Amino acid sequence: MTQTISSLGLMTQSILQIQNVQSQLGNLSNQLATGKKSLDLADYALSESDHILNLRSLITKKQSFVDSISKVEPQLNIYDKSFDELDTIANQARALVNQTQNLSQSSGVAVSSQLAGMMDQVQYFLNQKLGDRFIFGGTRFGVQPVADLNGLAAPTNTTIVATPTLPEYDSAAPGADATSYTQTSVKIDDSFTIPYGISSNDPAFQNLILGLRWAYQATQETTDAAFAADMDNARSLLDTGITSMRNLHGQVASNLAQFEATKKIQTDFLSDALGQIDDIQNADPAK
Repeated sequence: MTQTISSLGLMTQSILQIQNVQSQLGNLSNQLATGKKSLDLADYALSESDHILNLRSLITKKQSFVDSISKVEPQLNIYDKSFDELDTIANQARALVNQTQNLSQSSGVAVSSQLAGMMDQVQYFLNQKLGDRFIFGGTRFGVQPVADLNGLAAPTNTTIVATPTLPEYDSAAPGADATSYTQTSVKIDDSFTIPYGISSNDPAFQNLILGLRWAYQATQETTDAAFAADMDNARSLLDTGITSMRNLHGQVASNLAQFEATKKIQTDFLSDALGQIDDIQNADPAK
């Protein structure tokens, strides 16, 4: 009887050992297949589980900031290139105004044609789209912001308007629309939001366009006095527009640098956080 009990006990013990080894082999096989010690947080120590959950929450948040930056950067790159071109146009117009010093020099079609072409170029750059959004339209993303500049009547003053009044060249003018001036912004960290949108109704562009219009009007005058007055208006407006556009361009460059620096900080954190999770979860292939 004693011998029988002892044999049964040994058999039971062996079965339990076999089952335990089978369970261990199953776990190791899963680890080998997944590369993880376990896919169930319950299998980790409480401190490890809490750390993983906290890191995963932060990863989700930081990744959303990276995604937001990546979504906005193409728009700022278009702004950056557009300001390069607009600065060239404005300076060419300023040089043309300086070179055309009297009515006889502007009587031909060459000067007026050049100015008309410059207005077409300005209109093109301010009506650019990224995807299906007009990026110079404030928050009127589906509305082309700038009308045909060469189709406008002769200017009557040198005064720019302010929100919500629409300038003459706005495609929805006359009228008022505060959204045409609204500056879009993006949150790139928990307590850091950057305004980045640029409106075609910004004073910089109002001055540039008015300057071009007055210069063009000068070429249509019939008296020296009217020509000189128009060119003086054009010169002053273009000077103000050039300075203001360069300030805007500087802000775009600053935003791009800030985005790049912040994105690096966020991506470095993501890499470190994922590494910490891997250190906790990764299985040992040799084992």
